[in-house]
Amino acid sequence: MMKKLVIIALGLFLSTSIFAQEKQKEVGVIFNDFNSFGLTYRTGNTNGMWRFSTLAALGSSYDTKADSASRNQSGFTASLALGREFRKSIGNQLEFRYGLDLKYMHNSIESKNENYYYDWNYDNNGNLIAPTIVEGKTETSEVTNSIGVQLVLGVNYVVNEKLVFGIEINPAFMYTTGERENKEYSSDNEIQEYLGVRTFNANYQQTSDITRTEWRFNNGVGQVSILYRF
Repeated sequence: MMKKLVIIALGLFLSTSIFAQEKQKEVGVIFNDFNSFGLTYRTGNTNGMWRFSTLAALGSSYDTKADSASRNQSGFTASLALGREFRKSIGNQLEFRYGLDLKYMHNSIESKNENYYYDWNYDNNGNLIAPTIVEGKTETSEVTNSIGVQLVLGVNYVVNEKLVFGIEINPAFMYTTGERENKEYSSDNEIQEYLGVRTFNANYQQTSDITRTEWRFNNGVGQVSILYRF
């Protein structure tokens, strides 16, 4: 399946007109749904352009704490795309764009959860001895790498000869492989409250492989570009 998609992509890349049009280049910044950003460089002519793009995002990173629980999660995503886009003028300032990219994406996510509670202990006379601090902790990490093809469907608004604003959507078919690791820790130790000691022992650990194919779509408005044309 992936071989067929790559062959189709290469066929579209090579199916350009042999008649040279006005040469032009573009360089600029891109924002994907305004939660990741990157750079793009495009070169070609008024009919079609080769495009090289990179994107990076620091995922949803947050840290929450309560009296007896805490949670931390962070993520990172980076991608690289190489493709070809074709253009059709719509009036004086609009350009319709369509094409195809070969795309590679790396994604990593890590989350940690921790909680505890006190189990109060008394002697035979009913006197408080020491609390048993029962603690739990889980760690989850996932690292994946994806490769595939994405469609390019969008428009440009040409402000002037040098400045161009663009927006596009990129439905993508991706093949993903990676690994997910889950760890669970717990402790059930009688600890004098004044010691403030925390001890964790790994009680459970599982590693699983990830293999999947999927369609992916932009969230929100899609990919926005601000370009300098020369």
